Amino acid sequence: MPEKGDERTTTFCQEQQPDLRITAVQNELLESSAAARRVAPRLPQELIEQIIDELYSDLEALQACSLTASAWLPRSRRHLFNSLSLHPDNYATIEERFSTASLSSYIHRLWISCGGRNEDEVPIPRDEELTVSVLSCFHKVSQMELHNMRWDNLRFDVQDYFATRYTSLTIFDLYDVEFQNLDDLLRLVRGFYNVHSLQLRKVWWETETDPPTIVPSPPLHLRELMVYETSSSASFIIGLFGTTHPENLQRIAVDWGDGDDLAILDDFVQSAGPSLRTLEVDLSWHAPLAPLDLRLNTDLRDVWLDGLLLDEPNSPAAFQPTWIPSLLNSITSPCMIEVVFYIFLGNLDGLKLLDMEQLDRIFSGPRFRNMKVIGFMLVILPHPDWRLPSRSDVQEIIRQRMPRTNARGLLRFRSHELLIL
Repeated sequence: MPEKGDERTTTFCQEQQPDLRITAVQNELLESSAAARRVAPRLPQELIEQIIDELYSDLEALQACSLTASAWLPRSRRHLFNSLSLHPDNYATIEERFSTASLSSYIHRLWISCGGRNEDEVPIPRDEELTVSVLSCFHKVSQMELHNMRWDNLRFDVQDYFATRYTSLTIFDLYDVEFQNLDDLLRLVRGFYNVHSLQLRKVWWETETDPPTIVPSPPLHLRELMVYETSSSASFIIGLFGTTHPENLQRIAVDWGDGDDLAILDDFVQSAGPSLRTLEVDLSWHAPLAPLDLRLNTDLRDVWLDGLLLDEPNSPAAFQPTWIPSLLNSITSPCMIEVVFYIFLGNLDGLKLLDMEQLDRIFSGPRFRNMKVIGFMLVILPHPDWRLPSRSDVQEIIRQRMPRTNARGLLRFRSHELLIL
């Protein structure tokens, strides 16, 4: 017979034993909790796409994202296949992989080269290898650059496809492209009536009619026009716009050759009127007595004066940039924030050709009160008899000759603005 204390212990133990039976309600709760733990938390699709957009330049990260989930794939492909380069060596492979719309619809920027160069940098034309079947894979691109191309060597159906099918283009660049005549170039460009940014660099043609036989259609939608190193910037602009005004043109950047009439450029800049915000001009072939008149460009923000070749001051061929103060004084826009001088020097004595003291007085006037940058991009041309100056030497001379501008903190000498070769 157990003693009284043992009975209390036994009873206490029995009372403390838990009920291990699981009710039906409890079992349902446990199962739903386990299922919840198995389902990963889901981010909003907008947040997923924003994260992927931040990785636009990280190829490995984008590839990993494309394999993470089906919802991540379209946005990843948008960046992975945003740009594509076409070259005669990959025409067949590209056509095979992008012949279906599932991938080609992601291509927005297309770079097309129709040849190569040998070891002496002589072009090797392969224009006839480009076919419509390759181009038709990408007829919805918004940006295109044609590179190393001889237009007359292209197949006729390829020429026609360029001129008629790329109606969605908004940015169009030509680099190192040759045409038989100016009319072919104008016909091509005017077919892209939705283009708002057009750039020509090293674009040549052998003949041109006077006036061009391409009659200008209604005004283009151009907001940016950049024409560098062409047969004639003046002829191209006249052929492109005719007598119409360049409505909504916000940026003009041109190299004006020695055979181009400066009055044409002056009329063109004035006709842009208040819409013009950025003007970049290379007048290295001109020593104009009458500068450009910028009084009508009342919303002008940036002016770049390129190609200022300052030779030895005592040389008869020395460039006389006396027109620069007159050009600056013609500015009436209260919105000016930047003026940049791109100067080529034989040596430091060439800086004497620029009346920096006068420039300093002009920039201290009320019309330039909102200025943020006065930049000097300098290229010192090597000469066997001259010691190349240091960067600090060049900077110090400019600071000393423009004390008020320097005191306002406007002078800038970033690494890409001061180039000594």
